[in-house]
Amino acid sequence: MMKNKSFSRFFLPLLLLAVLSGCITNSPKIIYTEDELVAVLQKRIVDAEVSKTMVPFYITDEIKEYAREAAGPYYYEKGKVNALVRAIIDRKKLDVKYNEYKALNAIEVFVEGEANCIAYTNLFIGMARSVGLPVYYVDVTEVSKLKREGELVVNSGHICAGIEINAKITLIDFAEHPRIGYKFYKVIDDLEALANFINSQGVLYSYQIDLSSEDLDSQIDIKLYRTAIRIKPTFAKAFNNLGIAYQRRRLYDLAIAQYKRAILLDSKLSAPYSNLGNVYYLKGEYVKAIENLKKALKLKKNNPYTHYAIGLVYYYKKDYPEAIKHFRRSARLNREYAEPHNLLGMVYFQQGKYEEAILEAQKALQIDPHLTQAKSNLKKYQAMYNKKISSSAKLIK
Repeated sequence: MMKNKSFSRFFLPLLLLAVLSGCITNSPKIIYTEDELVAVLQKRIVDAEVSKTMVPFYITDEIKEYAREAAGPYYYEKGKVNALVRAIIDRKKLDVKYNEYKALNAIEVFVEGEANCIAYTNLFIGMARSVGLPVYYVDVTEVSKLKREGELVVNSGHICAGIEINAKITLIDFAEHPRIGYKFYKVIDDLEALANFINSQGVLYSYQIDLSSEDLDSQIDIKLYRTAIRIKPTFAKAFNNLGIAYQRRRLYDLAIAQYKRAILLDSKLSAPYSNLGNVYYLKGEYVKAIENLKKALKLKKNNPYTHYAIGLVYYYKKDYPEAIKHFRRSARLNREYAEPHNLLGMVYFQQGKYEEAILEAQKALQIDPHLTQAKSNLKKYQAMYNKKISSSAKLIK
């Protein structure tokens, strides 16, 4: 957090953190002009019309004037940065609200007044560069979001802005709940930032479509991930998410190929291992499933969804002690996750522990009252428990 107490008091959603001494002037090209970025995109995306509207930080003359008015009274970079942040989030100014489902470009944020992290960053970077601030995108890898889609792990990443002030890199983070500090981060060029932006749009689109609807046939999510990959061919996160798009369509071999490609590009990502384990489970290849899920846990041991997935494999292998261990771990790591409790109930039922099965089904329904399988399971467990009690009573007589 920057030591300017008045700033931090007024802007709680924002984190400004000086994290590294040194400079990046000798690094490869990071900041592109709008025309330079369009020129590169025209070479990489040859079958689509490319214009400045595809550049996420592109802003109109109206927004440029708004930025100049906000930053005008300040001479030093720190003052300009603070002023631009105020111009974006202050209630008396733009008052842009956080909305994790709004992966928008800078112009859309300015008009709609809502944004997720990368969308906020797009507007801030467009405004900051228009007043001469050499800001850039930063991939804060340690807070990369892993979201669950079925038993799959989607990687949407987390992007903020950065600027070098007094020989230190300062991060400007618009996260809803920003971190106090970062152990890992990477300054990225505008091309990689654009790939992240398009990847995040693919992720959000995939959440909005119904698996049984005709929207799956449109392949919009697949097209977005492929575009992100064409912009940055080594973008492992997009390969992971492309694999998910194929898996949702039951194109398992294509999904496996994408997960393996993601692993080759970045062996430290846990999500592709987890998803690879899931697709092998669906194919009935339990040994390969467990092997890959264990690799995922080595990289991210506290991922509740991976623990759930490996518990599921052990359940179908009838290795109930291992299944119980992982379902319990999954439930502890995410107390709002109903499925581990539902599966624990199923394990206990198989073991003839009807009371424990009932308790777990009830816990699942407390978390998610609409979990259909838990509802039907609870009725079955209660019926078997009542039958057991009735049989015991007859024996006593």
